[in-house]
Amino acid sequence: RSGLLSADQVAVAESLAVREQLEPKEFARRLVRDDLLTPFQAERLLEGNWRHLLIDGYKILDNLGVGGMASLYLAEEIQSGRKVAVKVPSEKHKFDPGMLARFKLEAHAGRVLRHSNIVHTERLGRLEDVFGATKYLVMEFVEAINLEELIDDQGPLPWPRACDLIRQAAAGLQHAHAAGFVHRDV
Repeated sequence: RSGLLSADQVAVAESLAVREQLEPKEFARRLVRDDLLTPFQAERLLEGNWRHLLIDGYKILDNLGVGGMASLYLAEEIQSGRKVAVKVPSEKHKFDPGMLARFKLEAHAGRVLRHSNIVHTERLGRLEDVFGATKYLVMEFVEAINLEELIDDQGPLPWPRACDLIRQAAAGLQHAHAAGFVHRDV
C-alpha cells in the first residue's frame, strides 16, 4: 500500500517470505539487505505507518530531523533518482493557519532567494489523503553535517574556522535581509 515497491518486487518478496516462513522483522531486514527498502522505510512499515512514504513522485528515504514546526526527510525523486529534502508540517501544525502562512512564506523565500548559503526551495506542494490536505516543501539536499554535529565530533573549533562559518551564515542572512526577508529563528 505504500507504493515503495513495484508489483513485481512485491510478488517476489511475498514468495520469499512464504517460502522461508520469515517473521516480519526478519522479512524487513532482508528487504533492507537487498536494497528494496531503507532502514527508515522498514521501521515505519513495521510500525504500520505506510502513509507518506511516497509523496507526489518523491520516495521518502530517511528522517533528517524534526523541528518545532515540521519534519525534514531525505527523499529521492523517482523519475531522476536525484536526492532532495522534503519538509512536511507536523501533525500539530498542518491545519494551523498561522503556521501554514509561515510555511508558505518560507517556501516563497526559498524560491526567490539565490545565494550559495541559502538552501533553494524547488516547490511547494499539496498532498491529499484520507486525513486531509498536507502541504510540503521540496528543497535542494545539501549533504553535510550541521554545526552542532561538527562541534560534537571535533570539539571547539579553531577561531579562524568558526569565523568563516559565521561569515557564511551572515552572508546568507544579509542576502535575505537585502531582499526584504527576516529569518525568524536568528
